[in-house]
Amino acid sequence: MTRMGKNISPSNEIGSTSGTYIELTQAGIIGSFFFVTAGLWAFISPVGLITTGKITPIELTLIGTIVASHGWVMCFVLGAAFDVLPFIHRFIPYQEASLKSVQNLNLAGMFIIFLGVIIGNIEIFYQTLLIGMSAFAFQYIHLWGPIKTLIQNKKSDNSDPVGISGIAPSITILLGSLICILTGILADDLDSLYLSMWSTISLIWIPLCWAFSLSYFNRRMGWEIVPINQLSSRSMILAITIVLHFVCEIALYFGYMENS
Repeated sequence: MTRMGKNISPSNEIGSTSGTYIELTQAGIIGSFFFVTAGLWAFISPVGLITTGKITPIELTLIGTIVASHGWVMCFVLGAAFDVLPFIHRFIPYQEASLKSVQNLNLAGMFIIFLGVIIGNIEIFYQTLLIGMSAFAFQYIHLWGPIKTLIQNKKSDNSDPVGISGIAPSITILLGSLICILTGILADDLDSLYLSMWSTISLIWIPLCWAFSLSYFNRRMGWEIVPINQLSSRSMILAITIVLHFVCEIALYFGYMENS
């Protein structure tokens, strides 16, 4: 506990961050309510985007997947991550204000997109989607400071059952800003939506799932599903696969590959 206290500022005491992850989780719950309500409205309301034929089910599904990934689902993940980071790395890499900003931007983005779906006007929907995705993009910008601090203060050693894989997703998650902006600007282009969705899965969620799996099974349960001496090699194989997949998606988007 003494070591942890040496790495925090007076404005970021341990007690001041104890409830923030709960607020992030609450924001995720509220955001999921907006998400489910908007989806049902689009499909069953007489003025819904789907029932009026203003948007296709596949397009709305792609948009919904992207919105959920960067919106309320990400809020749950960040809440869990910020809850355990001080105990894993023995220091607090973030200020409470940063988490508040992430929480507010995430919830605001979900609410604005929710309004766009409820109104039912396709032009207004695309405008609110752009605003909402921009809010998600700014939430990632607020994460840059905590991520920089985490990387600078990370003490990697051979005894860590997760190794560098535990903080690798913190680097790729920053690409979420570019993905969100791309989605907001090119929301009416189906190929762009596919690219945004697969980019989100490849660059953000696969590294996150890898890190969470290792953190739970290797670190918490002590099962060593991946031996410590094989962590680097297996993580490298996963990284190469992710890059290849992303390159293929880029090639498909620009027409250098057939859609097969």
